[in-house]
Amino acid sequence: MSVYMQGTVPEHNRTWVYFQVEFACGQQKGGDVPLHFRSHINGETVGFSTLQDGRWGKEEKLMNPFQKGKHFEVLWIVHNFGYQVLVNRNTLCNYNHRIPPQNIRVISIDGNLELQSLSVMGGQLAGTKELNGWTGGAKCNLDSCLFQPVPYTGDIPGGLETNRTITVRGFIPENATRFEINLTVGNNIALHLNSHMKPQRYLVYNYYLNGTWGAEKNDLPFNPFQLGQYFEILICCDRHKFKVYTSGRHLFNLAHHYALTRQICTLEIKGDVTLSYINY
Repeated sequence: MSVYMQGTVPEHNRTWVYFQVEFACGQQKGGDVPLHFRSHINGETVGFSTLQDGRWGKEEKLMNPFQKGKHFEVLWIVHNFGYQVLVNRNTLCNYNHRIPPQNIRVISIDGNLELQSLSVMGGQLAGTKELNGWTGGAKCNLDSCLFQPVPYTGDIPGGLETNRTITVRGFIPENATRFEINLTVGNNIALHLNSHMKPQRYLVYNYYLNGTWGAEKNDLPFNPFQLGQYFEILICCDRHKFKVYTSGRHLFNLAHHYALTRQICTLEIKGDVTLSYINY
């Protein structure tokens, strides 16, 4: 499971500005909290701790990466050993489990921040909220989540129209061998992207129409995807081609071979990857 949140810390005249995130076992007050995170924007540190059987464990403190008036992205990845926390794509902390993560039922956020989105994907629990500048308390109840883990299949609302962009964010585990992203129409694949991680790291792209693969493209000088790293892919559709970007950098173009782009209605993601955010 992974949790992705993005927002902005507003500029205040207050002398004490904070926000907090809790991964809790339930909504009852005083219940177990496997992971409690708190950031004092005016201070120099952030803190991680656990509430178990009514007692707080020792707080782990780190330098505070958040600033007033600045946009931020946080990715929480639940591993077997614990939580990996990335802020603006840089690892902030690895926090070992004190309570089994299978007990988590609620993610709550409170404090002084403007939260644009909260997404939960992967594992057996998934869901998403688009909050559009929310400035109060929020809770995501994991018992009601509906999305499927990898392999992921999602419907593109209205089909892939011209000037539409698909955003995929996720994390590549250290033991990954490959993953792929497909835009499909029935049995046809309008865009096929295949990132090989082991034993050699390279990326190919192609299309598949009427039972036949096109000429595979492997002309990229490098594969931008790396083991143990967070990534972002943007797939932009214009009138004549797909334009693919990763982490804000242009990667490749592929001319349309399936001309009726509005009929392209399915996104598929397979392989060794943890998803944190998908937006059509």
